[in-house]
Amino acid sequence: MKDWLHALLKKIDYNRYLTGAALLSILFVGMAFMGCESTVASLVTPGGEVTRLELAGETANLRASLEGRKAILSAQIVALEAEVTAFNTNVELAVTELDRQDEMKLSALNFVSVSLTELASGTFNPAGLIPFGMGIIGSLLGMGAYADKRRTDAVLTATKTPTA
Repeated sequence: MKDWLHALLKKIDYNRYLTGAALLSILFVGMAFMGCESTVASLVTPGGEVTRLELAGETANLRASLEGRKAILSAQIVALEAEVTAFNTNVELAVTELDRQDEMKLSALNFVSVSLTELASGTFNPAGLIPFGMGIIGSLLGMGAYADKRRTDAVLTATKTPTA
C-alpha cells in the first residue's frame, strides 16, 4: 500500500504546478456549478438577467397585466358589436324609408301618367284632381308629423341618456 501512495506523491511532487492548476480548475468549475444560479434574459428589464424565482415573479405580474388588458378589450369588443348592431338597424331603417319615399314618388308619377293619358284621350275629369290634391296635402301633413315625432324622440332620448 505504501508503494503506490509513495509513487503517487512522487508524481504529484514532480508535476506540482500542473497538479495545482488541475485542482484550482476543479475548484472553480465546482464553485461555478454549485454557487451560481442559472439566469435568463428578463421579460421586463431589457438587457437584464433574472433567476428562476425572479422569472416566476415577472411572469405572474405580466400575466395579471395581460389578463386585465384582455378584460378591457373584451368589454370594448362587446361595445363595438352593439355599435355595429345599432348601425345595421339604422341602415335597415334608412333603406325602408327610402323604399317608402320611392313608392310615394312612383305612385305620384303613375297618377300623373294616368292623368296625362286621360287628358290626351279626351276623357280627363278635372274633379279627379281633388283626390290627388288631398293625397298630396295628406302626405305632406303626414311627413311633417313623422318628422316632429322623430325630433321629439331624439330630444327625449338625449335627455334620458346619462352623459359619460
